[in-house]
Amino acid sequence: MPLILLYFILCSFLISFPALANELAPCSKTGSFCPFSSSVSSEKSLFVDYSLERVIDGDTFVASGHTIRIWGIDSPEKDHPAYRVAGWFLESLTKDKKLGCKFIYKDKYKRDVMQCMADGVDIGSTMVRFGMAKDYKKYSGGYYLPEEEEAKAFKRGLWNKQE
Repeated sequence: MPLILLYFILCSFLISFPALANELAPCSKTGSFCPFSSSVSSEKSLFVDYSLERVIDGDTFVASGHTIRIWGIDSPEKDHPAYRVAGWFLESLTKDKKLGCKFIYKDKYKRDVMQCMADGVDIGSTMVRFGMAKDYKKYSGGYYLPEEEEAKAFKRGLWNKQE
C-alpha cells in the first residue's frame, strides 16, 4: 500500500478524534500507574504555549524557535518505511492547533524533551494510540503502554504487518 494512501487512511481516523480527547489526558488514566507524576503532569500552569514552525519527523518538531522532542515516544527513523507517514501524522495533529508543552529535560542533541498537547490532547498518546510511534519505555516507564497495546490489538500503523 503506498504511504500516501496510508496517510489518508490514518487521517480519516482524526474525524472521530475529538471523541477520544477525554481519554487522552496525561496522568489521569484511571487505574494506571504514572511513574513520572512529579515530572509529567497535566497541570495547565506547567505548560507553555508554542507556535508550530515545522515538523521534522514523527517525534520531533520546531515551535517558537525550539526544537522539541516529544517525551515518552519513539517514532520510526529515516530507514523505516513508516518514517514519512509518522511525520505527516504528527503534522496533522499539530498544524493550526494550540500547542502547549511542558519541559522535561534537554537531550544529548540539545533538543528540549517535552510533553506536549495539541488543543489539550496529549500528542504522544495520540501518536502511540494510532500506531505512529511506540511507547519509549526507557524514558516513559511504560506511560504510553496502554495506547501501544491498543494499537497492537487493532493492528494500527506500525503494528499493521502484511503477511
